[in-house]
Amino acid sequence: MYLWVHVCHLRAINTLLFLVYRSYTIYFFSLHVFLAEINC
Repeated sequence: MYLWVHVCHLRAINTLLFLVYRSYTIYFFSLHVFLAEINC
């Protein structure tokens, strides 16, 4: 029972980290495009 809870906990942490990483990637990508348009 404890092992199952631990696995679910790790899966939730991985999902959260993936969402944070994806949002940061989208943020930096849009920032890069924004700066590129300013430089042009």
